[in-house]
Amino acid sequence: MSMIVSQMRTFGNRWRTEAPVRPTRTELLESVRNPQAHKGILYIRSYLLIRTLIGLIGVALPTALLLGDSALPGDPFLRGSLSAYYHSGVRDVFVGSLCAIGVFLIAYRAFEKNLDNLLSTLAGIGAILVAVFPTGRPPIGNIPQTPLQQALGEGVVKTVHFTGATLFIICCAFVCISFGRREDERGQDRANAQGKAHLPPQVWMWIHRTCGWLILAALAIVILTNVIGRFDDHSLLYGEIFSIYAFGISWFLKGFEYNMLWPKESAQERLERAGHHEFRSDRTEARRPSSLQ
Repeated sequence: MSMIVSQMRTFGNRWRTEAPVRPTRTELLESVRNPQAHKGILYIRSYLLIRTLIGLIGVALPTALLLGDSALPGDPFLRGSLSAYYHSGVRDVFVGSLCAIGVFLIAYRAFEKNLDNLLSTLAGIGAILVAVFPTGRPPIGNIPQTPLQQALGEGVVKTVHFTGATLFIICCAFVCISFGRREDERGQDRANAQGKAHLPPQVWMWIHRTCGWLILAALAIVILTNVIGRFDDHSLLYGEIFSIYAFGISWFLKGFEYNMLWPKESAQERLERAGHHEFRSDRTEARRPSSLQ
């Protein structure tokens, strides 16, 4: 029994996700003045920027689809799901956004072997499947089948679409929950690059965990309303909007460490640095031997 427990712990540690070590405030400012000497810090900032962009796309997507469809000419109507906007004038926004999210999710930790990478990779694959394999056509509008639906059959394409959507939603939920666990483990490390933590780690932990559980709750409500046949007219649409917003907020907040992304030296720090250099210069002059008379 002890051997089984030991093997399970070894497996868990092998797939354990560790957050990148944040640089100190001094190291961060030095990386701005001398980027070539601190390339590792530049990679961390790029890593955070990708997270921020993923979150921004997620937050903007539902609004862009609904407002974009209503602003375009034609006969817009509230569709049954976000996926149904594939069959509208904002198809390019839907496909482009999901493909961007999918590629980011797959690539941003591609070479790390841990649970976060596995979940984000599966979520990225799911997002791309949702974008490439459209949902069924709406009952009104006389919309023709896509070439893919003609080749594989609309039922097969729809099944792949819902499989990808389920994979994307569930994996994103658990990534958000994992974000919360890591925030709890980081302690006050978030303060290193900022000098002072704006919020305690426990607050960030609950924000990310809440987003993850809200995604799962939205999925459960969608399933329940469709099973009992009540309040199901647009439950899928509202559930998807709710889930995408929660996903986007979690990823945006996880990446948007403003002082890490765009560090600026304060006036006091500039004065302290100037005084430090002046002090070193004075010491150097004092140690230099006087010239021979």
